Amino acid sequence: MYGESKRLLIFVNQILNNLEDRYKEIDSLRNKIYSKSRTLITYNRSLINLLFNNDFDDAKKLTIDIMKMLGELYSIIVEHDDKQMLYRIFKDVMKESIEAILFYIYLTGSYNLIDDLLRFDETIIVESYFEFLGEVRRLYIDNLINDDIHSASNHLNFLSSSYQLLSTKYFPNYFIPDYKRRLDQLRSQLERSKEDFIYVKYRRGV
Repeated sequence: MYGESKRLLIFVNQILNNLEDRYKEIDSLRNKIYSKSRTLITYNRSLINLLFNNDFDDAKKLTIDIMKMLGELYSIIVEHDDKQMLYRIFKDVMKESIEAILFYIYLTGSYNLIDDLLRFDETIIVESYFEFLGEVRRLYIDNLINDDIHSASNHLNFLSSSYQLLSTKYFPNYFIPDYKRRLDQLRSQLERSKEDFIYVKYRRGV
């Protein structure tokens, strides 16, 4: 009986050895992903700042670098047997990167970059789009503060159109996390933005 039961020990030992090999490989890739992710985080923040400062030449160069690094990391992950595990490590940075790229596309009209985004997970793109709209609203508020009514109006119209589009769909949390909550939050922000716009126009007598 005991002799036969050793087969279970041999079986589990083999599993442990296999897992150890997988762990070593994943840990090596994980460190590589973390290293590049830290660089991407810095690049993403710099790109947003450049765009708010209207430095579009440097923003273009940085966007190209972000797209290249993002694509390289994504390729490493999706081609790996343990891509789901690696994907969890990279997900937040990928969202942040796509958010910054969307903001660049929006402000510069570089719509040719849209095709390059199609390679990424569509649910991540939607999550990134919600975050990108937050940057548009920040820009809208800056325009209002600086009495740039025309630009503010354009941004407000875009926010409104985005809400109308996003509100035509519903996705549960297991499919797209917090879709409804984000949509409700966007509606609330849009209502406040419209109130602010009316107030500024009234104050200026427009």
